[in-house]
Amino acid sequence: MIPWFIIGFLALMITRSLGLIPAAVLPRVTHVAAWLTTVAMAGLGLGVDVSAVTQTGLRVTLAVTASLVVLGVISYALIRVAGISGP
Repeated sequence: MIPWFIIGFLALMITRSLGLIPAAVLPRVTHVAAWLTTVAMAGLGLGVDVSAVTQTGLRVTLAVTASLVVLGVISYALIRVAGISGP
């Protein structure tokens, strides 16, 4: 079964792509989306069992850290290449 938020995301993506969301509403929608993303990330972080993370060992910790650094560098590069600037 597909999670409900995926269906909602696809519906909103299609609605936005078809231009059915008025331009006057977009700044507020963007603000709410950023807030909800922050809440979702906090929820994920609060769900982490720190004792389980400490038991994984140094090798796993280094692998995860390295992958996060690589993802950060790739993200930054894509943002620079696409010419995306902040608000």
